[in-house]
Amino acid sequence: MYIFRIIEKLKKLEYQEWRKKMENISKDKLLSMYESMLDIRNFDLKVNQLVKRGMVPGMTHLSVGEEAANVGAIAALNPDDFYNV
Repeated sequence: MYIFRIIEKLKKLEYQEWRKKMENISKDKLLSMYESMLDIRNFDLKVNQLVKRGMVPGMTHLSVGEEAANVGAIAALNPDDFYNV
C-alpha cells in the first residue's frame, strides 16, 4: 500500500510542475505549436495518399501520432542551440 501512496504523490507533483511550466507558455506559442502539429499531420496524410497511388517512389516513414514529440523538441530549443537536420 505504501508504494501506491508514493506513486500518487509523485503524480501530483509532476502535474503541479507541468502546470507551472505550461503557465509560462503564451497562448500564441501554444496555438503556433498546435498549428505545426496539424501541418505535420496533414503533410503525412497527403504523403500516405501519394504513396498508395504509387506517386512517391521509395519508402516513407510517417509520423502520424508523434507530431507533439517533434514540435515539442523543437519548441524546447534555445536560439543559440545547434542542431543538425
